[in-house]
Amino acid sequence: MDISQFEQTQAASDLVQYGWGGATAARFISVLQSGLMPGRIVRVDRGRLQVATHNGITPCVAGRHLGEAPLAVGDWVTVRPEPGYDLIVEDVVERTSAIMRRDPSPGDNRDQILAANVDKVFVLCGLDGDAHLGGLERYLVMIWDSGAIPVVVLTKADLVDPADVAATLAAVAGNAPGVEVHVISCVTEAGVAALAGSIAAGATIALVGESGSGKSTLVNTLAGEEILLTGATRDSDGKGRHTTTARQLVPLPGGAVLIDTPGLRAVGLAEGSIGVAQVFADVIELMDGCKFRNCSHRTEPGCAIVEAIAAGDLERRRFDSYLRLEKEQARVASRQEALVSRAERKQVARNRLKSARQSREP
Repeated sequence: MDISQFEQTQAASDLVQYGWGGATAARFISVLQSGLMPGRIVRVDRGRLQVATHNGITPCVAGRHLGEAPLAVGDWVTVRPEPGYDLIVEDVVERTSAIMRRDPSPGDNRDQILAANVDKVFVLCGLDGDAHLGGLERYLVMIWDSGAIPVVVLTKADLVDPADVAATLAAVAGNAPGVEVHVISCVTEAGVAALAGSIAAGATIALVGESGSGKSTLVNTLAGEEILLTGATRDSDGKGRHTTTARQLVPLPGGAVLIDTPGLRAVGLAEGSIGVAQVFADVIELMDGCKFRNCSHRTEPGCAIVEAIAAGDLERRRFDSYLRLEKEQARVASRQEALVSRAERKQVARNRLKSARQSREP
């Protein structure tokens, strides 16, 4: 069956609620083969997969030929039936975006994929807690790196004095240049209609943020029904209780889909980060105006950074955040280069051993 024939089937119609459309169909042209059917991964929980296909949501396992390549919620895949077993994921269609993070723990060199084929990412921040601008900047770097578009959503506006809401909104807007910001309350529904209106039909939206920021509540509000469990925050620190334990995809009435993710305790930069330059474009532009090329931005005369901080045009906190993320980016790149070099040395040793064995053969 070719893609044009598949588009006429009930199976294609069934997948529309999970984001199937013209752009998705075009990506299946080279992979859709006889006996294989398209599907989309809607849930990943401790390695177990659930895939939406023409037969509904079905348990699946990754084919052995895929090796250790990680599969993610939002991935479009081709599947084949295996008599007596779950469906087998045969191939993964090339992703348009992938939200990656690295565990910042020392010695951890693995990137973790949170979601794939995402158009926008809503970064939720609860107004009932402190505005963690450094954490927000880190999320924005991760999202710009993914290929998706970030949107900041300030939740729980009903719990905060309007003056405090305005102050937080101004601080966030000043540290997230070029990023759309929404203020909402799922209790009073203030701002929810405007946020929902920014979601195009067929779009895939991922939600990220700390536990207790209101991700599951927002999913339920946009879906118009109680799909996900929600929990109260702790009185001691305002943190949530991780009501979401697995990444999962939720269809919305308007044809879009949401990907809810568990609260992240830490967000480390993934390999090849370019988002730092996007998030801190204002800082980099100032640095370009320094008198000396090798300016350390401390005491040199003609330092644009020092002058901007003194004039109140740049927060010291924001510049320190830039330096911290740039340093982490360099460290990730250095670790990756060391891993590649080590792998290359091992390959050279294996080749020499193979040559030596062949030379001894009669």
